[in-house]
Amino acid sequence: MVAGGSLTPPRPDTPPACEQRPHSHRCQSMRLRVARHSSASESFYRICTESSSLLHRNCLNYTNVQHIHPLGKARFWNREEKMRIILASIHPQWLSGQITAVRGLATLLQEMGQRVDIITAVPPDPVPILEAQPTPQRRRFIVSRALMMARALLRTVRNADGADLVHLHLPTPAFTLVGDVLQAVLPIPVVVSFEARMADCAWILRHGLWEDTRFYAPRLVVNNPLPACLSLKRAARYVVSSDAGKEELRRLGFPSQAVHVLPNAVVVGADSPMTRSAARQSLGLPEAPLVAYLGHFHHVKGVHMLVQAFARLRAIHPNCRLILAWSGLGDPRPIRRQIHRLGVSEQIIWLGRIPATSLFSAADVVALPYLSAMGQCMFPAVLLEALQAGVPLVTSDLEDFRCLFGNERGASLVPPGDVEALTAAISRLLEDEKAREETLEFQRRVLARRLNPRRLAEGYLSIYREAIESHRTIPQHNPSANRDALRGQRRLASTLQGSGCPESAASAGQDQCPLP
Repeated sequence: MVAGGSLTPPRPDTPPACEQRPHSHRCQSMRLRVARHSSASESFYRICTESSSLLHRNCLNYTNVQHIHPLGKARFWNREEKMRIILASIHPQWLSGQITAVRGLATLLQEMGQRVDIITAVPPDPVPILEAQPTPQRRRFIVSRALMMARALLRTVRNADGADLVHLHLPTPAFTLVGDVLQAVLPIPVVVSFEARMADCAWILRHGLWEDTRFYAPRLVVNNPLPACLSLKRAARYVVSSDAGKEELRRLGFPSQAVHVLPNAVVVGADSPMTRSAARQSLGLPEAPLVAYLGHFHHVKGVHMLVQAFARLRAIHPNCRLILAWSGLGDPRPIRRQIHRLGVSEQIIWLGRIPATSLFSAADVVALPYLSAMGQCMFPAVLLEALQAGVPLVTSDLEDFRCLFGNERGASLVPPGDVEALTAAISRLLEDEKAREETLEFQRRVLARRLNPRRLAEGYLSIYREAIESHRTIPQHNPSANRDALRGQRRLASTLQGSGCPESAASAGQDQCPLP
């Protein structure tokens, strides 16, 4: 619309699409500023809007630049503004480290004043106060799990309207394509967290496949590097818990600048650590040296190694008792047969699903003898809860755990599968009070340095802000889009020259055409 020789473009009631998805160009930025009352011709405004729409239609890849409104008003995201964040998980089991991490992160973000929505593939399943007898959890077929995951993604897309960002939690990098699809569908940035590492195919074939075929075979088929290598890796940012996980993503071809290392969040919440006597009384446990394990009974968890170590430990500490709190996942029959064969049935205390903090507060030592990093979080939720409960921890010397504990002395890490070393480490913590205090002091330093709740929340918010800002961009790897954008810029430059404005007004980083 032209009135009195000046250009007054109409203002739409709703922001244009390009306002929701800002642009830039890596080679030559299209930083346009259109004066509300300039003497430019109507074709000038038409070329500006056409160029902006052209860039928006071809927006496939992103770089970190500002958004320029077609009417000349640059919109910047306010760092003090509260965000609405969607935390989504496609894990088909509620009792998992991934769901625990999602709930913990939601708590931290809400304490920071952010709006958080949680979307999971399964309904909430609160842990009972005390389940004295272990009960198996219902197993779901692969097709049923796939349908649950698909429904969770559809709910995520439906609820994304009005959100600033989606944080999608995936099991391993083998599911990267899921993040690619979600990013292609949504106009807002998607941040992807990977719960665990890829399956170690060589280790499975050597050690685990024939021990627990039902557990290892699906992971050998699904969690291999091929799907991750074939994915496009289009999400705005990727988050892993350890440096070892970041190195794995680098080998799989993920852009290093898009990968961040930040531990998963676990919040104790209302179940704060109790005194040992109060915890034992609430669970009905005896006054004796107690070694505790809580979790699944899959072969990779190393429970059978712990039972062997406990049988040897009985010769040193006759009054010692072993608590096995089974989550309901995995097969307990091999463990029961092994216990009966070793003759330690009377010294084993069986529990079901109970709050981890209550059990760990009652124990003298917590033992988590994992055989491999596969099949669990890089930093398992049970391990983090043991650290927060303030109980001496003995676990395996895995690469991810070394990233958590660092090179300092004090962590009780034993070689995976070494029964003799596991026995010695537990015995030392049971009989040496000085070793216990040194271990607890070391664990408190790890909590303060790596797992401080406020620092974790601020770290995740920083990643979210970076993802939102980097999303305000245009393609950098689409040759046809780049050629069309440059062609539109040349047309704009010729129009500016015809209207008396310098050609540099259309160039990136130069002064704009002066206002009359």
